[in-house]
Order: sequence, then C-alpha cells, then structure tokens
Amino acid sequence: MFADPTSGNCYKVALILHLTGRDTQVVRTSVVEGHTQDPRFRALNPDGRVPFLQFPDGRGMGESNALLLALARGTAYRPDAPADEDEVLEWLFFEQYSFEPNIAVARVWRHFTGVPEGQEEGLRAKMANGAHALKVLDQALETRQFLAGRRFTVADIALYAYAHLAGEGGFDLNDVPAVLAWMDRVAGQPGFLDMPALFSNAPTVNFDDALAA
Repeated sequence: MFADPTSGNCYKVALILHLTGRDTQVVRTSVVEGHTQDPRFRALNPDGRVPFLQFPDGRGMGESNALLLALARGTAYRPDAPADEDEVLEWLFFEQYSFEPNIAVARVWRHFTGVPEGQEEGLRAKMANGAHALKVLDQALETRQFLAGRRFTVADIALYAYAHLAGEGGFDLNDVPAVLAWMDRVAGQPGFLDMPALFSNAPTVNFDDALAA
C-alpha cells in the first residue's frame, strides 16, 4: 500500500488492514515531498493520491472510504443489515464531504505547510466548517456509543482518523465532549493501534525502491 504516515486517510486503511489480520507492506509516500506527483506513481494511480492499495490479484484501488468498505466486507466491521449498512454509508459520505475537507486541510496548513498566500479567508472558512462538522458528530455521539449498527464499524474508523488529529488543525476538542469520550472507546477496541504505532510496526519499503522493482 502506498501511504503517507502523516495522513488520516492512509491511517484508516492501514487500521482496517491490521484489524482484519492482513499483512501489508507500506510504501512510504510523502505528499509534501511530491511523491504523489511522480510520473511513476501516476502510471499506477492517475488520480495521484494516497492511500493506494495494490491487491494480490494485480488490481489497484484508491479512495480511503471505498477501501474501508472493500476490506471490511464479510467482517463485523461492516454491518450487513440494510439499515445499519445505510447508516455506515451516510457517515462515510459525511466524512469525505463535510469532515475531512475542512479538518484535514486546516491541519495540513497549520501543522505542516503553513497557510498558502492569499488563503487566510479560506482557512477561516475551513475552521468554521470543521467546527460545525465536529458539532454534528458530537451531537450524534451524545446518544450512542458508536456511529452505526450499535457497534464499532468502519464508520467509526473513518471519522476517528481525522477527529483525533483535529487539535493539530487548531480545533478545540474540549468543545465536543461526546467526541472525546467516543475517541477513548475507539482506542479501547481489541487490536487497536494508534497512528504512530501502526506505521512504525508495519513492514515498509522506500518509495523509489518500490517503483524501481
């Protein structure tokens, strides 16, 4: 799997691979260093984004939440009851439309790259929209232990990935106490590994070495 160890989207996929007992080699891919724009990587994934997983049968697949669903198929992490599955899908779409685009971008700008010139108003919009998304999540978690199907699922993995990094984007998680309590429940799940431990424990290969093979 091509993955940037600083990316919440990559963490999601690495975590479901780990929880479902799949051995996976991580190709360390730095977005900041421009690896995803490398023509050799673009030949594999024209979209030029990570995570990107290559299956044993030769297929390649991107999009973190699509990968969550594919890798969780047939496991307890993906409910098969229609109403529960619908709930999972609702949260996965919310995560990629309302949550990740605001919280992840604010985190990158504030924690890694600095705010691009002329994007000060854009950052303010990201902060307002991200705070709103966190409040929506907090309100839902006031009345439930987990997001869908009354148990821990890929919906929780998807939202946890950037919720637990939101502080690096300048968001105050003390404003969302139900989210904080839920994050503790997620971290207490059997087999759970946090982001640094997951990537430090995974078998890894250098980006250039992987593409030269």
